[in-house]
Amino acid sequence: VRPPGHHAEPDTPHGFCIFNNIAVAARAAVEHFGLRRVLIVDWDVHHGNGTQHIFEQDPRVLYISVHRYDNGSFFPNSTDANYTVVGSGQGEGFNVNIPWNRKGMGDAEYVAAFQSVILPIAYEFDPELVLVSAGFDAAIGDPLGGCRVTPEAYGHFTHWLSALAGGRIVVCLEGGYNVNSISHAMAMCTKALLGDPLPMLLPPAVSRTSNTTSPTNASCAETLRNVLTVQQKYWGSLCFNKKLPSCQPLTEGTLIDALDAMSLHDPDSPKQPSQSTSSPSSTSGSVGAGSDEPCSSSTATGRNQKRAINTQTPCSDCGAAVENWICLLCFGVYCGRYVQEHMLQHGTGTVDHPLALSFTDLSVWCYGCDAYIDHPALHHYKNLVHLDKFQEPLVWSYGSDLVLDVVNAGASGSTKQKGD
Repeated sequence: VRPPGHHAEPDTPHGFCIFNNIAVAARAAVEHFGLRRVLIVDWDVHHGNGTQHIFEQDPRVLYISVHRYDNGSFFPNSTDANYTVVGSGQGEGFNVNIPWNRKGMGDAEYVAAFQSVILPIAYEFDPELVLVSAGFDAAIGDPLGGCRVTPEAYGHFTHWLSALAGGRIVVCLEGGYNVNSISHAMAMCTKALLGDPLPMLLPPAVSRTSNTTSPTNASCAETLRNVLTVQQKYWGSLCFNKKLPSCQPLTEGTLIDALDAMSLHDPDSPKQPSQSTSSPSSTSGSVGAGSDEPCSSSTATGRNQKRAINTQTPCSDCGAAVENWICLLCFGVYCGRYVQEHMLQHGTGTVDHPLALSFTDLSVWCYGCDAYIDHPALHHYKNLVHLDKFQEPLVWSYGSDLVLDVVNAGASGSTKQKGD
C-alpha cells in the first residue's frame, strides 16, 4: 500500500501519509462489520501518531506501537509517543507505547518487547481482527531507522500474531527506505502467513573483548520495565515485572537423565534416573531454542487412547475458550500462559505429562525440554486437531518412505508405522 498511512491525522496529511489506511480498515471493521475488538500492532520505527489519536478514546481498538523515541527527539517529535500515554476516556488502557530511547535496537530487543508486553496484552484482549502497520524502517540497512531488526525476525513477529483472531490478520506496508530490506522482510512475513517454515533467529552479537552483549540491552530493559509498570494497571497478564527465582544451572547430562526418569505409563512408579549420560536415539524429536539434544519425550504419547479431539473444549480449570492446549498424555485441556497458565501448571507440576499441543497453531511444547518440538509420531494428534478445525486432514510432511518406531503408551511394546 502506497503511500503509507499511520502518521495521517483524521483531517490532516502528515509524514508522507495522506490517508490512514490501517485506521480506515479498523473503523470499517467496528462500524460496518460489528467487530468488538480490533488489535493494531505498529512496528514501524516511527510512532503512528495519527492512528493513536484516532482511536485514543475507543476501547474497541487496541493500539500497540513499538518505535524509536529518543526521549522525544525522533520523528514525529512528540511526547504523545511516550510510554505514559495510555489513551483517554473510555479508551484509557487501550493505547500501549513501547518507546526505544537509543538507536541500534535489533532482534533481541524486539523479541523481548513481543514476549513481555505485546503478546500477553494481545492474548488478554482476544482480538477478532489483527491489523499490522508493517513499516520496515527498523530493519537492518535502513538509512533512516538506525535499528538492526532482521527480515527473519519480522517473519516470526507475523507468525506469533497469526495465532490471534483465528488467523484473521492483515499486514499493511508503512515506512521503509531500503528496497532490499523491505522486499526481504515482506517475503518473510508472507512465508509466515502461508505457514511456511521460517529460518531460526541468530543470537545477539557478543563483544569479543568484554564477552557482553550490546549496551542497548540496558536501555531496552529500562523501557520495558517502564511500560510494564504503567500498563499492569490495565492488563492482568503483565506479571513479568518481577525478579526470577534463582536456580542451579543444568549440567551436561542432567536434562537427559531427568527426562529418562519420567514414567509415561505408570505415574505411581517412576523409573530411577539412568546412570548413563548418552543421548537418546536419533529417532526422537528435535527440540528448539538452539539445543543440540533430541527430545526423549516426543514419541511417548497415548496414541491409541484418542481418536478425536474437540478444539472447542474449554479449559478444565477456568473455562477459558481461547489459547487452549491439550496434554498428550492425559488429554486434559488447559489454557496457555498468556491466559491463566493452567497448562503451564499442569505440565510442570505433573512430572510425567511433559507434552502439550496447541489448539491455536498445532505446535507442541515439551516442558521437560522447555522448548517446541517436532516429530513424526506427533502427526497423529496434530491431524486430529486439524480435522476438527478445518474439516480436512493435515498433510504428512515427513517424507513418503519414512518408517518410524512409535511408542504405544497403551501397550507393552512398540509398533512400526510407515509414513504415508
